[in-house]
Order: sequence, then C-alpha cells, then structure tokens
Amino acid sequence: MAIDFEREWTAVSAAPTLFLGATIVVGGLIWVVLHFLYRHRIDGFKEDIERLRHRLGESLKTPPAGNQDRSGQEVDRNEPAPSLPASGEARVANGDADNAEGFEWDDVVDLTPAQVEEFIAGCSLKTVAGLRVIAEHGPVIRASLLGRAGIENYGHFQGRITTRVRTVTGNRNAFMVTWDNWQSEENAGIGHYAVTAKTYRALRIYFKLD
Repeated sequence: MAIDFEREWTAVSAAPTLFLGATIVVGGLIWVVLHFLYRHRIDGFKEDIERLRHRLGESLKTPPAGNQDRSGQEVDRNEPAPSLPASGEARVANGDADNAEGFEWDDVVDLTPAQVEEFIAGCSLKTVAGLRVIAEHGPVIRASLLGRAGIENYGHFQGRITTRVRTVTGNRNAFMVTWDNWQSEENAGIGHYAVTAKTYRALRIYFKLD
C-alpha cells in the first residue's frame, strides 16, 4: 500500500504540536511496555552479579601483604603471613627467627605428597618457583626471599596458592600458608610466610630436596 507523503506531511504541518505530543505519548507507551517486560530480567542480572561478587570475595578471601595480624583483636584473616606449627620444629631463613612471631594456624592445612603433586600441576611456573623457595628455606621464610623466584607481588602469590589449596582440598576456608604481623617494628612491612611441618616435608619430597 503506497503512502501519500505529500498528503501526510500536509496533515502533520497543519498541527505540529499535536503530532509531537502523539509521538511522545506513543514513545512513552512503548518504553513502559518494554520496561515492564524486561524489568524482571534486569533485576535478575543484578542479583546474579551480586551473588558472583559475594562468591568471589569469599573464595579469594586472602589478605594483601602488609596487613595487621589478629593478636588481641578481631581482624579479617585475609592478610599476608603465618605462625610456627605446634607439631614439629620450624626455623626461619636468613637469621630472622626473632621476627617470626604471632602466627595463626586456624584453617592452615597439612598437605600430603600426593596433594602437593596435584597442587603444583595446576600452578604457573612462577608460583612453582615460589613454592620451591619455601621448600628450600622453610618451613618459615621471610617473604622477600620470594624475590629469588621473581615474585614481588606477595598478595597475588598468596591469592593464587590459596585458591589452589581450596581446590585441591575441597575446603573453602583452607590456607596453605600463614603469616606474622607484617606491620610490626621488626618486620617493617615485609614479614614471614610459614607452612606446616607436614606440608613443608611434602614440598621437599616433591622437589627432591631430601
């Protein structure tokens, strides 16, 4: 059906205000209909995003290097660093034994040699190099030793191994390492990491250091 544009334009030009008003009304009605139809989808997307953000925050609950420990006060466990295990003796590399205090061992897990092998199979080369440093100088090391593996971002390294240990163990609250108070006067911003005696032993077995 052909449209007579000349006749239609004559009608529009005769009442431009009426035409503009009708256009706005029709456009508004269309927007209302579309908003009603898709509003529940938009709300659903928002809820999904919030759930994902919450899950990510929980699963990567690892502290950036340099946070305070929880000695004497309630503090989030998401910080860098650990304390000497109750079972087995530990030592501190580079003569820093006096600084290795205030470790917390809640949720720090013991890994078996088989678990360490599975753990390392899913790690990057740099992360593996960092774990070798722990195996060579642990079970307690000053974090600066990780520089030998090219690791300077301690928070990233800690986050990667925490995510990996939770995957391997199936424990969403597990930690592979613990840490002391990095902000103490002795540590001056770079503290210590530690693993349990059993995990340390399993690491040394993997890297054939014994």
